Amino acid sequence: MNKERYDQIIDEVYDYYHETHHYEPFILEEEMDLTKEEFVNEITNNYGFGFLFGIRLNKREITFEEKIQWVMKYTDVELENLYITEEAFKPTTPTKLIKLIYKDEVIIFYQ
Repeated sequence: MNKERYDQIIDEVYDYYHETHHYEPFILEEEMDLTKEEFVNEITNNYGFGFLFGIRLNKREITFEEKIQWVMKYTDVELENLYITEEAFKPTTPTKLIKLIYKDEVIIFYQ
């Protein structure tokens, strides 16, 4: 659900960027014809750029402790008596936490 909404918002904001950056050059300091991937990277790494489009996107690696919490919350695995290594989590657990804020809507999910 959150991933689908995230994709909808990214598409909406990217479409707006793509429609307006040619016609309203005063919005951007320089002409930027970004692909969707480049656009997402720009709003992730440049707060001012995201601010122009009313979106804020944060991505970060999750910690080993967060991986353990995720496994305990979203799976039936009992971790209390297991010796846990980070290698054991690689194939099954997410590695990033993504938080998107757009028009008073907050989307948080793991990837």
